[in-house]
Amino acid sequence: MADRDWEYKDAIVVTESSSMKGTQHVWHFILTKELPVGYTDNDVIGNIDYRNK
Repeated sequence: MADRDWEYKDAIVVTESSSMKGTQHVWHFILTKELPVGYTDNDVIGNIDYRNK
């Protein structure tokens, strides 16, 4: 992500409980990126595949 000009700011972990899986920790990373005036979606995500697989 740093190669694409994203900067790490913080991380938050949320603990979720589920009766079938027990406890699960979900990490949320806070990233920032400076964008030009009139930016496009491509300026934000570029070729990042952000979908769940």
